[in-house]
Amino acid sequence: MVKIKTLLLDDDKLYLNQAKTHLEKNKDIKCLTASSPQKGLDIFEQNEIDVIVSDYEMPEMNGLEFLKIIRREKDDGIPFIVFTGKGREEVAMEALNYGANRYLQKGGDPQSQYGVLAQAIVQEYKKWESERELKESKKRYEEASRFRNSIIEDANVWLDVIDNENNVLVWNKAAEEMSGYSKKEVIGSDKIWQWLYPDDEYREEIIEKVSSIIEGEELQGYETVIRSKDGSKRTINWNQHITKNENGKIIGSVAIGIDKTKEKSMEEREEFLHSLLRHDVGNKIQVIQGYAQLLKEDVNDKGLLMMIQQVEEAAKNAQDLIEKVRTLKDVIAENEIRPINVCSTLESVILNYKERIQRENIEIHYEKRDIKVHGGALLEEAFSNILENSLNHAECDEIKVTAETLNGEVSVKIEDDGKGVPDDIKDKIFERGYKTGKTGGSGLGLYLVKEIAESYGGSIEVGDSEIDGAMFVIHLKKV
Repeated sequence: MVKIKTLLLDDDKLYLNQAKTHLEKNKDIKCLTASSPQKGLDIFEQNEIDVIVSDYEMPEMNGLEFLKIIRREKDDGIPFIVFTGKGREEVAMEALNYGANRYLQKGGDPQSQYGVLAQAIVQEYKKWESERELKESKKRYEEASRFRNSIIEDANVWLDVIDNENNVLVWNKAAEEMSGYSKKEVIGSDKIWQWLYPDDEYREEIIEKVSSIIEGEELQGYETVIRSKDGSKRTINWNQHITKNENGKIIGSVAIGIDKTKEKSMEEREEFLHSLLRHDVGNKIQVIQGYAQLLKEDVNDKGLLMMIQQVEEAAKNAQDLIEKVRTLKDVIAENEIRPINVCSTLESVILNYKERIQRENIEIHYEKRDIKVHGGALLEEAFSNILENSLNHAECDEIKVTAETLNGEVSVKIEDDGKGVPDDIKDKIFERGYKTGKTGGSGLGLYLVKEIAESYGGSIEVGDSEIDGAMFVIHLKKV
C-alpha cells in the first residue's frame, strides 16, 4: 500500500511532534505537520495530501473554519478528521455538518488514542480511494458507452441487435436510412419483420434464418430483399452473429448489413464487386475495429464486453469479405499475362504462413522445382487461398506441395491429411458464395482461386489426396 500522506494541523508544536512519532509507527502513514492554519494551507497547496487531521481551537482560525476553506475552495472529498480536546457535542455536530469525516477526542493513554486515530486515518483513506475508483470507473464506463454509441451510429453499414424474442434492441442511423423506419418505431418491437418482409412465406423463411442464428448457427454473406417504409425494395447483404451473456448463454444476435440495391441493376459480377467497395466500407470497419479495441481496454461490464466482441467479430468477417471482393475485382481488371516462377511464388506463400504452421505443429513438405508458367501477380493469391483453406478447415497435421509438368502443362498440387472434401460437395465448392459450417468464411476463397486460374488460361480441380485428405490441383500453362 502507498503511504498515506497525512497533514497534521495543531498550534501546539509539542503535540505535533508527539502525534507524528506515534502515527508513523503505522507503516502506512507519513505525516506532514503545520502549526497554523495558514501553514496548513501552504502545505496542502505544495503536496498531494491524502488525509487531514486538524485540531479545533487555534489562534488564527478554528478547525471548522479551516474545514470550510478546504471543502469550498480546495477539495470537497479529501478525508478530514477533527481531533481535539474539546468534547462539546455541538462542535462535533457542526464539524460533521460541514463535511468532516470523523470527530475524535484527544486524551487518555497516548498509545491507545493515537492507535484509534491511525486506524481512522487508514479507514477513511481506503473509503475515499474506493469512492474515487468507483467514480473513475463510472466515468470510464460512460465514456465507453459514448464510444460504443458513436461506433454504432456512425458506421456506414446497417447495425442492429435483436434478442431471443426477435425484439429490436439496437437500430443505427444506417438502418434507419435503409429501411425508412426510425428508432422510435423499431426499438423494443418485433413488428419490423412484418414491415420489412410483408410476404408471409418469405417472412417465415427470414425468421427461421434468424432463429437458426440464435440457436448457434452464424450466417455470413447471405442476402435478403427488404421492403422499405416508402414501398421501395432493397437488397441487403448480411453478416449475422450470436451474442452471449457472461454465462455463455445465447441472448440474441448482432447483424451488419450492406445495401446492395444499386449494384443489382448492373451485370451480376459488377454488382457483386462494387456492393461493398462503393462507399469505402473497409475504412469504416477499421474504425469499428479500432474503437472496439479501445472499448475493451476500458470496459469492465461483462455484458458490454460480450457485445463489443460480437461487433468486433462481425467487423472482422466483413473486412475479410471486402478483401476477397477486391481481389476478384483485380482478377477482372488484370490483363497482363507473363512468365511467373512457380517455385518463387510457392515459397513466398509458405513463408507467409510459416509462423502459423509452426505454432500449430503442422508438417509441410515442398519439393523445389524451377518451373515457369503463364500467369500474373494474382497467382500468389490463388495458392495462398488454397493453403489457407487447408489451415482453416482441414484439421490436418501434414501438408504436401508439389509442382509437376506434363505435355506443356504445370500441375500445382496442395494436399493435406485432414478430413477431406465430401464427394457430394466437390462440384459446388468453387461456386461463388458456397460455404459450409461455422468456419465457412465468406464463401469466396475457392471461387477466387477458380477465377484467377481461369483468367490465366488454367483450371482447378479437387480430389482426394494420397495422404488421406483433400487435394487441390491448379493446372497452368507451362512457359
